[in-house]
Amino acid sequence: TCSSNNSAQMNVVPVTSISINPPVSVCYPSNVALQASAPGAMGYQWMGPSGYTANVANPTMYVPTATATGIYTVTSLFNNGILTCANTNTTSVTVNPVMTFTLPSFTRVCYNTGLNIAGPAGATSYTWTSSNGFTSNSQNLSIPGIQPNQTGTYTLSLNLGPCITKAATQVDVLTAMQLTLAPNSRQICDGDSVHMVLGSTGGSQNYAYQWNPAVFIGSPTGSIATGVPHGTTIYQVTGYDIACPQFSITHSFTVQVNQPPKPELVLDKASGCQPLCLFFDAKTKQNAAITTYDFGGIYKMQGDSFRYCLNEPGVYNLKISTKGKNGCYGEFKYEYPITVFPKPGSDFVWDPETPSTTNNQVTFYPSHKYGPVVSHAWMFQGAAGNSTYDTSSVNNPFRLYENVGKYPVMLVSTTDKGCIDTVFKILDIRDEMAVYIPNTFTPNGDGLNDIFNVKGIGLIAEGFIMEIFDRWGTMIYSTKDILKGWDGTGPKGVAVKNDVYVYKIKIIGANGEGRKEYIGHVNVLK
Repeated sequence: TCSSNNSAQMNVVPVTSISINPPVSVCYPSNVALQASAPGAMGYQWMGPSGYTANVANPTMYVPTATATGIYTVTSLFNNGILTCANTNTTSVTVNPVMTFTLPSFTRVCYNTGLNIAGPAGATSYTWTSSNGFTSNSQNLSIPGIQPNQTGTYTLSLNLGPCITKAATQVDVLTAMQLTLAPNSRQICDGDSVHMVLGSTGGSQNYAYQWNPAVFIGSPTGSIATGVPHGTTIYQVTGYDIACPQFSITHSFTVQVNQPPKPELVLDKASGCQPLCLFFDAKTKQNAAITTYDFGGIYKMQGDSFRYCLNEPGVYNLKISTKGKNGCYGEFKYEYPITVFPKPGSDFVWDPETPSTTNNQVTFYPSHKYGPVVSHAWMFQGAAGNSTYDTSSVNNPFRLYENVGKYPVMLVSTTDKGCIDTVFKILDIRDEMAVYIPNTFTPNGDGLNDIFNVKGIGLIAEGFIMEIFDRWGTMIYSTKDILKGWDGTGPKGVAVKNDVYVYKIKIIGANGEGRKEYIGHVNVLK
């Protein structure tokens, strides 16, 4: 029962358990926060995959990659005097990869066509949503027969394991192209142009047009066209949205082309001698308000039917213009030229120009403005004492006229076209006019050559004038009496001295010859 006691000092280091965060699972590129807590611990040391270390209680891993996945161990240190004790705990970290993808930022589609946008392959699940209430769990966005009310923002959310990635696209569904302005059916006159304008709205606002039939249109494309149809035409224009060429809109309209009244002129003949008189009947009276005949130049006539003479020779290209009761104007060319053949335009002269009873063989010379002249028919009266008519067909006939008088001569000429011209003239056979004026007289009272006077045949007293001038130009004597001569006296009846004097004598012939004037010198010798 003996006992013995002794004591010793024992230091016990308190070591508490470490509280650590539960296993962590994140999606790249999310950060990972590690947490550890142990009461009384004087320090912490973390260790993990790929050589990861940290010496704080709550370290943060920024943008860890998949290589950071694994077990992470934390060690806590406890101290009491010279003794240091440790405790450990572990947790797991999982860094899940994500699927990176993009969608087109803007997609434009035509209405009633299919929308197809491909999603990336390999995801665990897919979810499509839109601002207009559309949802789908397919990988690809596919909407057949999409309509304008399905325009909006489409978002794809896809899962790769627990990780979700999103991308969005804006989808614009074009509306149907519509016409806002279109040509109406109308009436025009033949030869007029028709202006056609087309307007559209909707779709992409970028349009193309095709007009038919193109043969009657200046340019068959474009929203504005000008047509010149020559008959009633049904036009059709098709509009295309360039962004949606598979769709089109078509408009049809009719242009009725009214015709002016067409003349139905038929002439009895298209040629003849001047004046060519014809009956013109265009037969437009029922439909035409005005019918005008244009023969060229100033030769115009208005009326449907009338008789008209073309007096001037030439070729007339007749044009007939009509203005219909429908307001349409037309011009038509008569199919045949109208030819007016000229008359010969004949004339004739004779030689001698002034025949007389002493120069009485007269030759006749015809002339013609137009030809060729193929025949001449002459008619004479009074030639060679013949009181009746005689004829000739030679080109230059001659006749002998024995008696003073006026004799008719007629020429009828005919061209190769049968055109006849008649010329009628009077041939005047006159007495011969002869004048004798002496150059000297002797006014000495001996009864011989005392008077200076004019003598001759074929003279008349009417219109006679005789004037006497001295060498200085002073008139010293004048008379209008053909029977009274100059007796050699000057003013106041005084006899002039011997000298040379100037006479001026005017005489009219009895045969109708014009007034003749004679100027000369007369010597006064006593």
